Amino acid sequence: MPCSYRTIDGGLHILNPCPADSGRTSVWLVQVPGGRLILVAGRQDKLYRFDARTGQAIGDPGQPWCAGAFRCAAATVPDGRTIVVGADDWGISRFDLFSGEVYPPTADEQPGTIWDLTTATLPGGRAVVAGAGYDGLVYRWDAATGERIGEPLERHHAILKSITTAVSADGAPMFISGDENGGILRWDAATGAPIGEPLWVPVDNARHLAVARLPGGRQILACVGTCTLHRCDLPSAELLAPPARVGKWADVVATHTDRHGTPSAYLGFFGGN
Repeated sequence: MPCSYRTIDGGLHILNPCPADSGRTSVWLVQVPGGRLILVAGRQDKLYRFDARTGQAIGDPGQPWCAGAFRCAAATVPDGRTIVVGADDWGISRFDLFSGEVYPPTADEQPGTIWDLTTATLPGGRAVVAGAGYDGLVYRWDAATGERIGEPLERHHAILKSITTAVSADGAPMFISGDENGGILRWDAATGAPIGEPLWVPVDNARHLAVARLPGGRQILACVGTCTLHRCDLPSAELLAPPARVGKWADVVATHTDRHGTPSAYLGFFGGN
């Protein structure tokens, strides 16, 4: 297993971290209906899953999903299944979180390298996966079936590195995508239509995006570039403070808003930092 851990006073404490020569471990937090948090951990082309509060393995840890993943996300589909989706060199892979079933990839799910992905639930319950393509396109799929939704979305002029989900001014889900030139665009999750003008954030490379939601509906976009973390208000893109210096290979693992309404971004650092 990648590691074991336990929680003390609400904190996450690693008990048995991987040795340095065992390969990099990537982790993603997934929230399922009822508020339960699931931790998906990837190492050496294998994916493991745990209850994030107790550390208890879900399924047989001796039989992890055999799949590499740059990113993972999850969505609950109308029939009640929670689908975990991984992004990799070929496209996306889908798995049933609790039964462990692996869904054979379709041609629709393998357009080429997908660097990042996110999910959104539309009015009516349909769950949509959006992927950030190496070819500069935003792809959308039905989370339940893997069927591609519409044509890929074109407006970026560079490799896409990141994508996340937020809520538009009218309350509908939207996707926010970022490219390696720092371009950040917004899209209607249901129709794929672009929303407004590109956001201007002074970042050289939008390596990772995440949204923190505050009480009252306010949203803050966290954008990780090369060695910097920028924070801006949505939808205005007004910068909230000078950028924070972070490690060269930092990623936003998760965002959280505490009971006092204070947002936080949790960073993971790779390459020994």
